Amino acid sequence: MIRFSVTIERWCSNRLPEEALHHADAVVMGEAEGILHRVLEDFERNRMRGIYKNERLPDLSGLPRPRFDLLHPKHRRFIHSVQATRGCPHDCEFCSVTPFFGHRYRLRPVKEVLADLEASFERSSSKAVFFVDDNIVGRTDYAKELFRVLIPHPGPSLVGCSVPREPTGSRPLASIFPFALVGYDRSKNAGRALKED
Repeated sequence: MIRFSVTIERWCSNRLPEEALHHADAVVMGEAEGILHRVLEDFERNRMRGIYKNERLPDLSGLPRPRFDLLHPKHRRFIHSVQATRGCPHDCEFCSVTPFFGHRYRLRPVKEVLADLEASFERSSSKAVFFVDDNIVGRTDYAKELFRVLIPHPGPSLVGCSVPREPTGSRPLASIFPFALVGYDRSKNAGRALKED
């Protein structure tokens, strides 16, 4: 007999875990790293405990490489999803990102992001990338380092990402990241604009 369990780990379940538990065997509150192993151990022992809460924010360095090889090739034809940061340095009252990610903006090492990107390109015809970060330019020094590595990289031909409106009085983001706002331009002009800043 095949045994399976329904586990929920989403934004809404973090706000209403008891309600989410009516539809699942387990609800994971917070980020999965650091707690998922307990959920899986309890599943193996057939002792699901309902609500699992991760009290700490995981360090983003040394995260396991995503298993892109498990995805069906047809799901890798169009775009690759990669994450470089979590959270946002801003605390906008209308936004759920900052409360969910613990009021801390965390960065992955650029070399690990690049390694994930290269792994995602294996056995795939697509070279389009979307960074799933909520605010990839939350720290401009980090974003510049990441984008400078991507400009000469032979992999991505198009990069998309979420970029917030710039705060009043700040330098327009378009002048710093011309390709991040409208897609990744592989032309020499995009690289020159970034290098000159």
